[in-house]
Amino acid sequence: MLKNKKINRLLEKEKIGILIISRMLSQRLKKKATLKILNKTLLEIIIMRLQKDFNNENIYICTANDKFKKFHKMLSKSYNLKIFFGSEDIVLKRIIDCMNKFNLKHFVRVTADNVLINNSAIKEMLKSHIKNKSDYTFSDSLLPGTESEIFSLKSLKSIYKNVL
Repeated sequence: MLKNKKINRLLEKEKIGILIISRMLSQRLKKKATLKILNKTLLEIIIMRLQKDFNNENIYICTANDKFKKFHKMLSKSYNLKIFFGSEDIVLKRIIDCMNKFNLKHFVRVTADNVLINNSAIKEMLKSHIKNKSDYTFSDSLLPGTESEIFSLKSLKSIYKNVL
């Protein structure tokens, strides 16, 4: 499938990044992003699925500054993606810092264990998010494991400020 040039131009123009949020210290299933299906890690499968429709310049790995840096760096290099290492404990801070570093105004949240990510839904949500000048966009019509969300940096900063 050819990459959708129009949607990638929208991502660049509106400064929207697709952030793959990866964490290795889950309480229920540690190192889940490294688990393999047909010799590919879950994280690799997600990256390859996203790369079918989105340019590498718009996909980022956003992870914790922890002992699993080597794994994430290797994938970042192998798939030619930007990577950000941030707060281990405060995911919201990690995301905000990543967005600031790469000058993003909005981001699509993709979790590192969401191998059934729905690119078509992401594209539709992106169009709606920008058209409606939204701070938050989600779909409640997708099956668990296929969904993602879109946030504005402005809304995340407000949440972070008010939570603290």
